[in-house]
Amino acid sequence: MALWLQENEPDKDFKFVITPTGAELPPMQAHWRKLEGLLGKPLIVVNPGFTLQDLTRKWNMLPRFNARFCTKMLKIIPFKSWVCNTQLPAVSYVGLRADEEGRTGMETDDLGLFFSTRFPLRELGWGICEVLGYLEKRGVTVPDRTDCDRCYHQTLHEWWVLWKFYPALYEDACCDEDRTGHTYRSEQRDTWPASLRKLAKAFQERGEPPQRGRTSECKACRI
Repeated sequence: MALWLQENEPDKDFKFVITPTGAELPPMQAHWRKLEGLLGKPLIVVNPGFTLQDLTRKWNMLPRFNARFCTKMLKIIPFKSWVCNTQLPAVSYVGLRADEEGRTGMETDDLGLFFSTRFPLRELGWGICEVLGYLEKRGVTVPDRTDCDRCYHQTLHEWWVLWKFYPALYEDACCDEDRTGHTYRSEQRDTWPASLRKLAKAFQERGEPPQRGRTSECKACRI
């Protein structure tokens, strides 16, 4: 969306904002650096001054489906505060696609009449196929993981990748569970262990990666 906006609406002085949690994997950090080069301007980093790990230590709890404080505390609230303090009036451009009908973006009623939201990809009618096709033309490959390294929502295969290729980060996530007495994974999600330490043992015993779950590849067409 950022690349398309700059290419097709060059008269506007866009500010490109990211809200990192401090737990992004190296490929995502490299992706941001590449995007800065393509855009020709720095990405504005907005955060509250603490990280996801800071929150888990302070509150002695882990993010879960029913306690998604990570998104609220590290992304939504800091972004709204930044907008209110520095940018009003403002238009927020959100990169939700036309094939993501169930997603609405953050609530903005509390920001008043001087704040509005646009969804350029939906205005274009672009779904995943069109987005990936455009990115391919621009030489951009989206990282396999764009969320946190220990996101409760990630697939079993993604946990395996973290265990296999980022053992120090996996061990740190295990320490989170040891300290809080809770697990990132739900016991009801599948038949694999919920505990990351027990999951690592199961990975080692199995000797091969679990089958991939969700993917960012387009299944409706070949790019």
